[in-house]
Amino acid sequence: MNGKRISRYFKEFLGSMWAPFAGDVLLMAIFFGLAVMFSSDGDIRNVFGGIFANGVAISVVLVEVMILIVGRIRKRIDISLEESEKTADDHHAIIRMYKDYKRMPAEERGKNYSSDLGRLLTIETLTERGKTDKKMIAQYKAIVHDSKSEIGNTRKEIRRYQKDYVVELPDVNIFANVEGNVQVSFQDSLTEYRLPNFIENNSISIMEAHKTSKSKNVETIRLSGHAYDDETKTLTMKTGRTCYNHMLLTNRCMDFAVGTGLTIREMYEYRSRVLPLGETQLGNQIGIEGLVITTDGWTLIEKRKHTQRTTWRDKFAQPISLSMKKSDMGLEGTKTLGASHGDAQKAISKMIRKHLDGFGLRMYDENHPEEPWDYQFDLSRNLLGISRDLLEGGKPNLYFYVMVNCTGEQLVARLQEAAEGEDSPVKEENLSRKYYVYPLDAIAVDYNYVMEMDMGRAMRVYRRRKWEDEPWENFKATLQVDCDKAKMWYRRNVRKRYKKECGEAFLGCLAYYELCSERIDRDRLLWLSESEKKGDVKSHEE
Repeated sequence: MNGKRISRYFKEFLGSMWAPFAGDVLLMAIFFGLAVMFSSDGDIRNVFGGIFANGVAISVVLVEVMILIVGRIRKRIDISLEESEKTADDHHAIIRMYKDYKRMPAEERGKNYSSDLGRLLTIETLTERGKTDKKMIAQYKAIVHDSKSEIGNTRKEIRRYQKDYVVELPDVNIFANVEGNVQVSFQDSLTEYRLPNFIENNSISIMEAHKTSKSKNVETIRLSGHAYDDETKTLTMKTGRTCYNHMLLTNRCMDFAVGTGLTIREMYEYRSRVLPLGETQLGNQIGIEGLVITTDGWTLIEKRKHTQRTTWRDKFAQPISLSMKKSDMGLEGTKTLGASHGDAQKAISKMIRKHLDGFGLRMYDENHPEEPWDYQFDLSRNLLGISRDLLEGGKPNLYFYVMVNCTGEQLVARLQEAAEGEDSPVKEENLSRKYYVYPLDAIAVDYNYVMEMDMGRAMRVYRRRKWEDEPWENFKATLQVDCDKAKMWYRRNVRKRYKKECGEAFLGCLAYYELCSERIDRDRLLWLSESEKKGDVKSHEE
């Protein structure tokens, strides 16, 4: 183990809750040891005996232990409540608040759609149909602590849900690439977003909302408007500049009580619909969300940890989740995005490539067609749509899908194989996350946005890195995989099902997948058929 690694471990220890406790115990031992040495015959054997014979010393140790336990409990509570304090738990109450948004009618669903006002995103086929209203109400009460009037509204909405089995999302569809033929253009500028005075003056207290999250401030791209020409099939996005902290101070803590209890939502987005992108005073950095789909119809799902992430903690989430960073798009200094579709293709594919490289998945490179690849990216087809997240005050998200040229079983094998070895392309942070490969047609989301995964059908991705000269790291990684396998065995053979809430962006991915499923499934089946003819792919059903 080299000096830098030892220094890193020591630094992590000093930043943990154990360091003050260990320091107190050490100082206490020295203090009482010296006291015993000076008051006795100097026999070193009496030093520690004197420490433990002294009832005061034991009392101090017990107090320190209790302080440590209480501190860890408090930190755990802060972690579990952070997301609830930043955005409302009751997503349906948010939908009721922004009552001007309606579902998309059937006649608008079969073609490309664009609107400044937008339509509510819904999930209509991937829904849970077996739960009773009593079970869903009990589930609602466990997720949301609200007034009796809200329970009354919930009962009515659950009865409505049981009639049509449509799940409404607090997410507004402003563009859908249903036909898969859109040409994307950026109208980019260097215009910098400025925080409103109220938020700037209270920025220190607002950032306290993210006290248990890890984040890094970077310059990002802000969406200030969009336009679509149906004749030329051209989508134009008007963009400027913002930063990640601006999003944390605005969109990501809409319901955080500031000062006397006023929230960002009550200040800026209190109307029956959110302000247009060109008028809103929020950060509105562009989010990039997406699904990874296999040729036999399986998808990669992340089960997020309950710590560190700024959103969707302890929930099912999509594997493609990132912000549109200026650096990731190749923009340096005063450089702006080009206006052509080719410029957009180059910039966005660069972001997708960098993100999926962290999983060990390789994008096809037309300049090096002889190199192995796992997926192709064509912006015209892989773009699903653009939505505005009502939970986050209308924050815009771009939705994509990526189809890998393998089956579900082969994807699990590729992800696990890519993690092996010191020179692995897989990011360290991705190794510790929980990923499942699950059939898309088995996904079922209920009124409360809860999905119960059938563990008999789920495939878990176990990934670890092997170090040639780091036996301790190998031991920890192997132990983690063994523990994960034991948990998976328990869930598959005892619990049978794994129930978790779904993150908002994952739900948005499913909604856009439904809107575009006809063309996606057509392409998927064509790709699977051609691959099987070549002998490259064997379907999971076989």
